[in-house]
Amino acid sequence: MTATHEDALLLREVGKSYGDFTAVTDVSLTVRQSEIVCLVGPSGCGKSTLLNIIAGFEKATGGDVLIGGRPITGPGPDRAVVFQQDALFPWLRVFENITAGVRARRVQGYEARAEELLRQVRLEDFRRSYPYQLSGGMRQRASIARALMSDSKVLLMDEPFGALDAQTRGEMQGLLQEIWTAYRPTIVFITHDIEEALVIGDRVVVMGASPGRILETLQVDFPRPRSLELTTRPDFNEMKRRILHLLHPKIYTA
Repeated sequence: MTATHEDALLLREVGKSYGDFTAVTDVSLTVRQSEIVCLVGPSGCGKSTLLNIIAGFEKATGGDVLIGGRPITGPGPDRAVVFQQDALFPWLRVFENITAGVRARRVQGYEARAEELLRQVRLEDFRRSYPYQLSGGMRQRASIARALMSDSKVLLMDEPFGALDAQTRGEMQGLLQEIWTAYRPTIVFITHDIEEALVIGDRVVVMGASPGRILETLQVDFPRPRSLELTTRPDFNEMKRRILHLLHPKIYTA
């Protein structure tokens, strides 16, 4: 597996061990530019470990991780991370939060992009609000806007909608697709929710545990934009059933 100019991210036989415990083994994955790849699997299968390795927060104990053809040696501005719990600064207003990174790097002329992103995530009327004045969904919208402010090559999302109620979660899935259509970021998205992965992803990577590894990768070719109505289609539910079988072969037949 070699990197090409179309690849944003390449994992080649990646492994991660903590002493005698092997968290992830032999993971090889190519993510192309502007692709959304969703990772699903049980708790403890290494999804977040892989994300932390890609982010540069942890180092793999085996294999190679490349971004734009260059090895990842630590965190960098070419990757931005959105976590399940927002990491907004409580003492800053929304506009100040989403521009904190570019202001710290003394980037010039960021104001127009910040205003555009506020409109994109529908927070233009809350630019002067503090995080405590926002709903959970609004805080995650601000987190996504802040991640996009850095103009990173890869957006890493670790169960970003996992703490939201079902209605807000559906709205955020729709908003993320709108953002992808507008900016075409490369996204690696972790979720426990199979339907969410199939609604959002271009591909779904199904992982197993003990140790964490890739069981199968499914191509998702439903046309965009995708609404929750998609989840009622027979072909959608056939793909969902396939993933359930991979994760729970004793319960769900192929």
